Amino acid sequence: MIFFTNDFRSFIESKITNNNFTKRSIPKNRLIDAVCQFDIPIYKYLEKSGSIITHLLRHRFDLTNKVTNPTVNILFLYLFGYKQCYRCKKIIQLNDFNKDNKNWHSLARECKICSKNRSKEYRLNNPENSKEYYKNNKIDYVVKEAKRRAIKLNATPKWLTKAYLIEIEDIYKKAKK
Repeated sequence: MIFFTNDFRSFIESKITNNNFTKRSIPKNRLIDAVCQFDIPIYKYLEKSGSIITHLLRHRFDLTNKVTNPTVNILFLYLFGYKQCYRCKKIIQLNDFNKDNKNWHSLARECKICSKNRSKEYRLNNPENSKEYYKNNKIDYVVKEAKRRAIKLNATPKWLTKAYLIEIEDIYKKAKK
């Protein structure tokens, strides 16, 4: 589903019906504009009174119990069912993001499409990490893993020198043939 700014604006207007913010000499439309834009944090957008307004918005809509401190406009966007992708900066529905429990909203920072493209680009730029490379050089991986396990168990014998390690590698290579 495509993100419509007008729908989001209506959503924000419905949330900010009873305007306690006029005491701070901020017109309702300016406040809604501040929440509906995503380039500048609200406190910078509204200049001097912005941090007070941000504080009031957080308490008014019970947005204070979050572990991290995302901006109010991002929280409203999340309540609306959308999120902004970290990479492509598009505003996309929540179900177009992978799960990631490290974040307060349990969603990944980038959308599924960007994640897929990043993975594809990584595989192209790092062929040594591909499955084919692993298949062709499996012996090296087996030797590395055996050495890692031995180190992990603190079971590396003192007599295991580089010369013996080369012999072990040769044994694995001969066994492959």
